[in-house]
Amino acid sequence: MHLPQRTFLMDVIREQNISVAIVEDDAGTRQSLETILSTAPGFRCVGSFASCEEALQVLPGLAPDVVLM
Repeated sequence: MHLPQRTFLMDVIREQNISVAIVEDDAGTRQSLETILSTAPGFRCVGSFASCEEALQVLPGLAPDVVLM
């Protein structure tokens, strides 16, 4: 079995814990993304929102590195 070589970017991601917020109106998709992020090394979900309006009220205080929409 061939495993991918570790790269510098993979090491940085693992060490930094990139913060991610999710904005998705479909509850199933939103939950799936939360699950993926909770098991992915180097990432953490800081918020999950069902609408842009809801997200805009909270996101400025969270200051995530990435917002998935």
